Amino acid sequence: MDTPDKPCSDSAVINPSLSLLAKWINPLHFQMENLQASHKRLESDPLSLLVLDDFLLPSVANRVANFLREEAEYKREYQSRSKEFLNQDAWEELPEAERLYRFLVIHRVKPSCLMSKNWLTFLAFNDIFKQPPCFSFMESVSGMQFCDARIAGIHGHEAEDMITWHADAGRNKDFCGTLYLAPDWNESDGGELEIKRESEENYLITPTFNRLVLFKTDKQTVHRVRPHAPSAVDKVRYSYVFWYRKV
Repeated sequence: MDTPDKPCSDSAVINPSLSLLAKWINPLHFQMENLQASHKRLESDPLSLLVLDDFLLPSVANRVANFLREEAEYKREYQSRSKEFLNQDAWEELPEAERLYRFLVIHRVKPSCLMSKNWLTFLAFNDIFKQPPCFSFMESVSGMQFCDARIAGIHGHEAEDMITWHADAGRNKDFCGTLYLAPDWNESDGGELEIKRESEENYLITPTFNRLVLFKTDKQTVHRVRPHAPSAVDKVRYSYVFWYRKV
């Protein structure tokens, strides 16, 4: 299987097993000083939120993004607050308050791209968040211990797509991650992740390419995806979504 180029080794690693991730993830995030700083930022943040820019190596991020834009085919999924996987007609008949989300998910790979470097990189990338080194990294950042990872995978948002206000707590989703993978997305294009908690101001996170957002869940914290701005009506915003369940 094709893999990205291995970066120069970095001796400042908190756990030797994390070096296995250095073919995929920017090794600066594994330095003892940076890892401890990330944990402190998350613990001190009012929303238990952490933003890590330049998370993947550039070669990995670009190959995954190229696969998503050029080599994958998509279908749209719909969910209400009480039912999963509705068809479009049933979803459109719902009152707006009952609609939870609509967005694109990967349906298949174009036949001509089944052995492409981009596709093979995506296959391997899709597995790393379930591997012990990534568990170790997420546990070091969060201060939690995890027993399971759930990968939601790729969400593609066109202008008409949406995810409305909801909380992930109580559904075996204790630590949430979203990695943004649209290189052409600008700060003025909208589509921000909006998070709020009781007594706190709303917080907006721009979906900058190769930015990872991590946050702990609780019943008082809800989030949504804001609509595209007019400048992005013809764009698709891709994100990779996952959760960890604590012991």
